[in-house]
Amino acid sequence: MNRQLVVAASALLASALATIAPPTIANGQDCTPALTSGHAPVGAFGAALVASGDFLAVTAPEADLMPGAPPQYPLGRAELFRYDPGTTSWQRQETLAPSPSPLTVINNPGFGTAVAIGGPQGAGSTLGRTLFFGWPDDITGGNGSVRPFFHQSPAVGWVEGDTILPPFQSATGRFGLALAAFGDHVVIGEQLSDGFAHVYRRGAVPGRWVFDTSLTAPAPGSLTGTFGRTVAAQGEWIFVGAPGFVGALHGAGSVFVYRRAPAGLWQFTQRLDGPNSNPLTADGFGSALDAEPGRLFIGANQEVSPTGGTGATYVYELAGSAWTLRQRIALPGIIASGRFGSAVDAFHDALVVGAPREPLSLTSGAAYLFERDPVSNTWYFVDQLTVAGPPMVTSGVGEAVAVGDWHAAVGASGFELVRATPAYPNRDVDRDLYLDSCEALHDPTPCPALPNSTQRVSRIHVDGSVDVLAQNTRLHADQLPPNVFGFFVVSRDFQVVPVLSPLMGQLCLGGAIGRYNAFVANTGPSGQVSTTIDPQVIPLPTGYVAAQRGESWYFQYWHREVPSGSMLRTTGFSETARVGFE
Repeated sequence: MNRQLVVAASALLASALATIAPPTIANGQDCTPALTSGHAPVGAFGAALVASGDFLAVTAPEADLMPGAPPQYPLGRAELFRYDPGTTSWQRQETLAPSPSPLTVINNPGFGTAVAIGGPQGAGSTLGRTLFFGWPDDITGGNGSVRPFFHQSPAVGWVEGDTILPPFQSATGRFGLALAAFGDHVVIGEQLSDGFAHVYRRGAVPGRWVFDTSLTAPAPGSLTGTFGRTVAAQGEWIFVGAPGFVGALHGAGSVFVYRRAPAGLWQFTQRLDGPNSNPLTADGFGSALDAEPGRLFIGANQEVSPTGGTGATYVYELAGSAWTLRQRIALPGIIASGRFGSAVDAFHDALVVGAPREPLSLTSGAAYLFERDPVSNTWYFVDQLTVAGPPMVTSGVGEAVAVGDWHAAVGASGFELVRATPAYPNRDVDRDLYLDSCEALHDPTPCPALPNSTQRVSRIHVDGSVDVLAQNTRLHADQLPPNVFGFFVVSRDFQVVPVLSPLMGQLCLGGAIGRYNAFVANTGPSGQVSTTIDPQVIPLPTGYVAAQRGESWYFQYWHREVPSGSMLRTTGFSETARVGFE
């Protein structure tokens, strides 16, 4: 394979910009209407991503809160996925959302604006790790918060810890707009005054984080409130981006470097300025950051290059105790509005850079995949990653990117999609997939379920294959009452059936309704059940029928109830899931 930096070869770049076949839509439901009409459900699924090994967390900061809050009050939530190499597919694991309070149950979206994962990393495991979700518009603490979730065990899942609140109270700080986690620390950006980067450390009590220190920019200059807009951390280093910084000798944007001293204090050591900066332009140097051992990646999404393109990504490497420039990555085909370098993420020898306003792709926005040649230590262009759909200024493609062990992920929040693709396409034969948000929205139909005896709404999720011949469509129900029996029900027709009695739950199926009597199961102590169905053998009152390509079928889970307090309900139903078979 040619190891030269092919971004300089315009012919190869033009070839990469050619129309590509869209990946397979995975994870249960058909998102085709969102892709063909350009009008997706409001939720911003894919606005922020974080990957670790075979694990991927996707946030939807404008989505309705999970059951418990009125649907008209979106707070945001996150969906967790894990890659299964056996089926070469992504399996949805869990949904996380903040615990509402009297102050947050209003139109107060933004949970998941930023996301990071920290703690000890085991091979292929997230046990003992913590997910941090930034909520800069949360009014619980006055000016934002960060919500940590600790992965306690496979049975219990992720448990919400104590809310991390800012050390200073303000109505405009937007604490939590940027996050970076490493070991037992988390760095949190805040735009109060000229900006801060606050450092918190793990407390003695599980799920509790203790304030350590606040970092500020020591250099003179105009920060214009952008210090802390981006942060990154690795080992003993913290990097804080100030893409609006304007000094005397360089254009807009700087990155401030801090190092932990032996006594545990964080000391400023270096300021990195954009090498291509023009004092008369706003380059946005520091608009995106990511750190790997010995390497730092800096986006400059407004830099104008001599070739006419806009945006660049800089690679710095640690030389002794200083960070030095190794390479500038730019694409000559990116025009003035491309914003190449708006998002960056790297893992080992793979790098993904977002260009969310790139109009040369199949839709507005794209991301670009690079690999590192270990011989020359040079990063070279591999592929352009887009999402097939109509041009949309707000498609969000490339605003968020993430790289794990073997996969790169690109968010498309305008389409409510995440594209997951092999990070090493020349070495990986796994499929190129979309993770869709239809299933993640839980109840895309206007038929809300009623809370069960646990005071929660029983949820239903669908993953696996939607191929009518694959025999691998999986149904999951959780948040069910523990130790009760139930089964899945199915129909071609969706109908909001009037509730005859509040003790019986909400049925959302009409017409001929079938029951999966062969899969009667007990929910067990965890209150959840799963089964795999064959689309060619769907039970109806008149016998078994086969689903046809292009058909939509609706599923719910019916279950017995456990009387609890004033709850005397005898039966209940989960939310409704729609599966569009292909």
